[in-house]
Amino acid sequence: MKCTGIENLDFTKCKNLDDHALRVIAAGMWGLKTFTLTGCNNITDSGIAEVARCCHHLEVLDVSDCEKVGEYGDKALLEVGKYCHELTTLNMFGCKHVADAGIKAIANGCRKLQVRRAATSD
Repeated sequence: MKCTGIENLDFTKCKNLDDHALRVIAAGMWGLKTFTLTGCNNITDSGIAEVARCCHHLEVLDVSDCEKVGEYGDKALLEVGKYCHELTTLNMFGCKHVADAGIKAIANGCRKLQVRRAATSD
């Protein structure tokens, strides 16, 4: 708790990470800038929304292959768009349930997002 100096966390493929754990992280790590949650299949919009509400300095958020993100609406993306104005990178590859409302919230609220093109093998 109150680890405000932590800026980077990577929980790639952490099968035990859930929304409760994200709430605890969000409650004490307000300085978080990079948060990687690739393949964390037990997290949902509720957990991501809590992170967004508390961690306003996020620059990089990777929720790729998090199957439940967006499953019950775009609550997470609505909160990210509302609070995470420093976001430059958002990876949502494999998040099948994302809808227009969430994308609009990100487009309106995260003006620092950058376009990154995938590397090609020529």
